[in-house]
Amino acid sequence: MPGFVELCPRAARGAIIAGMKPHPRRRAGTRARTVLLALIASVPPPLLAAQEIPSDWRMIVDEPRALSFEVKAFPVRDGEAWIRLSGRYELALRAPFSAVLDACWLGMDESARIFSRVESSRVLERTDDAAVGEQVAGVSVMGFEFLSRASFLNTLERPAADAARVSWSLLDSDGSIRCGEGWWYFAEIRGMPEPVTYVAYYTESEILRLFPGQAGVMRAFGPGDLERMLGEFSREAYRRAGER
Repeated sequence: MPGFVELCPRAARGAIIAGMKPHPRRRAGTRARTVLLALIASVPPPLLAAQEIPSDWRMIVDEPRALSFEVKAFPVRDGEAWIRLSGRYELALRAPFSAVLDACWLGMDESARIFSRVESSRVLERTDDAAVGEQVAGVSVMGFEFLSRASFLNTLERPAADAARVSWSLLDSDGSIRCGEGWWYFAEIRGMPEPVTYVAYYTESEILRLFPGQAGVMRAFGPGDLERMLGEFSREAYRRAGER
């Protein structure tokens, strides 16, 4: 799943969704994505260590907590300026580990339904532990649209039977993102009478600056956007838990 998206005027929304010219440094065809996915599927990724669950996890049940959030604007170079956004959040959900993991890993097929900022999405290729997805994502802020079309490689790792990490990295974009990566981490909180799952989320991406002051808008509204996205994910996890 992507981290953040570019800031552009609302009037440009139709043009972006209809199709922007591909950025020459970020264009990879379906064939290239398929080859990359086949290579990754043939070599198991290294398992990451299980992440520590905070002792005060009860304080973050259904309440996302920001561990870090940063926006950094880079100077203009070769006629372009870029902005890096990174953020890390955590929360706990009173839902089974399997339902929470499925909301992420299987939910990629339905991202446009789950997340309000996703305009459209599709999974291009999938194996048991890797998937390539493409989406147009956006959010409205003060008369502007944060929008981006991009493709991501997602991988599933299982450091323990009751823990999982879904990582994503940028494959290509419409030129609005030059790099991006992040992950979701899920772990069952043991010893509870009802199922509880710890959730951690990290995102980092560099997006194209389109006008002066864009970084300030991202600093002001970025945390709220990420918290809203986590709330939407939580609702999907609870929906899947209720069907079991």
